[in-house]
Amino acid sequence: MSVMEDNVASSLPEGSLFPAEESMESQGQSDPRGAFLEWAMQHSRALREDPDIDMDDADLRFSSVLPMRRVRSMSVAIVGAGGLGNFQWKALLGMGFRRVSVFDDDVVNVENIGSQGHSEHNLGLPKVEAIRQEALLYRGVDIPVFRKRVYSLAEIDDALGYTPDIVITCTDSAEFREKFFKSFTSTLGTSVRLLNGVIRADRLPLLWLDYRMSLGDWVCYALPLRSMTGSESVRRISANFLNAYRDEAIFSESEAVHDSCTAKGIIYVGFNVASYTGAYLDWFINTFEPALEEAPYETLKNYLEGNMDQEPKMAFSARDFKYIHGTRTENILRRELAEARKKAAELEEVLEARLKADLEHAEQAAAQAAEQRSAEEEQEEQETARPDDRHTWYAPSVSWGDLQVGDMVLFPALGEDMCTVKELHMDMGYVVVRFEGDAVDVRVNSMYGSDIQLFGRGGNGVFTA
Repeated sequence: MSVMEDNVASSLPEGSLFPAEESMESQGQSDPRGAFLEWAMQHSRALREDPDIDMDDADLRFSSVLPMRRVRSMSVAIVGAGGLGNFQWKALLGMGFRRVSVFDDDVVNVENIGSQGHSEHNLGLPKVEAIRQEALLYRGVDIPVFRKRVYSLAEIDDALGYTPDIVITCTDSAEFREKFFKSFTSTLGTSVRLLNGVIRADRLPLLWLDYRMSLGDWVCYALPLRSMTGSESVRRISANFLNAYRDEAIFSESEAVHDSCTAKGIIYVGFNVASYTGAYLDWFINTFEPALEEAPYETLKNYLEGNMDQEPKMAFSARDFKYIHGTRTENILRRELAEARKKAAELEEVLEARLKADLEHAEQAAAQAAEQRSAEEEQEEQETARPDDRHTWYAPSVSWGDLQVGDMVLFPALGEDMCTVKELHMDMGYVVVRFEGDAVDVRVNSMYGSDIQLFGRGGNGVFTA
């Protein structure tokens, strides 16, 4: 019997599901979980001390695919321990990663068993503590976990004491994503829309995998942050990409689409996402990093423009198991946006037509008002003409050739009313005078000033002046 077999056999009471439970009870202890974990840790140590077992062989089948030394040296921080995050740590440990940490402030509830893959034995435990214990059982690794919600790289750095090489965010919090984006663009030194600032590449993760899930679909934005620093040309294409990413993927909590948990929490989506993480990291370590070392600018440019095997954005339907151009939620939003734009365009057309009609009406009103003012001014000018420009004549002693519009003429035959000259014109040798009101018309021989004919407009015949 090997050392491992001897240690295991000695700690396994017959018929006990939890090996240390009976021995714990016999010793008067009251913490079966603690005793079980203590046994698990002892068991893991025993496995590693057994000369007949090389625990590195657990990763043997990956050794021809992944550089194990590189993998084991890389640190990974997972933010979120729910429907996506709870599958990430296990895939990573299975690939050979050892420096894995998890951040989450939630506890395991009964609805998290079927949808998020948490064990029923962990009900009521903080999710991160449940993961810590499961990781201990799975690979004998006591990973650091933090029961807290983080919003920035600085908070992760402070908790760990270092900047992780890879950050995987598996949270549905729009607030977190918005603040996290601002925090790393600030650290990047390439604040969005600006290219100046001090670049501290060592303060950035090599890679940020930003996951979100909805209605059985998931999207991953993969941003190689540390390589997005350096020369001005690198910072320029990085800023352009970050601007596009921000416009598409970063929004406030009030702008977010809030799906119900039952619409998001499909357990096979978590498995699907974890598989993609593994495949992407394989490509990142074996293909992207070597290419980046040889040609930093060209490699980054090709990647950000989608000209490599892996792209900055992956959208996949786990429900339909196929690549998609957008998740169901994104497509819903696109349709709503298209409908909103259509309505806005129609409204704009209506408003333009109304504005045009209002302008035409205003122009017409202004023209009419101007015409009215002009007529009133002309009348006022006539009424307020200088006294020496207006004459009062008494027929028949009228100098018809000097008569002007506005002059007053008294015809004794018509009584004492003065008649105001309104029009003057020539007609076949006669001066034709029209007066205001219902007075008379006059025809006067222009040569002799006689033969005055007064015509009443009401057909009153001819009067002698």
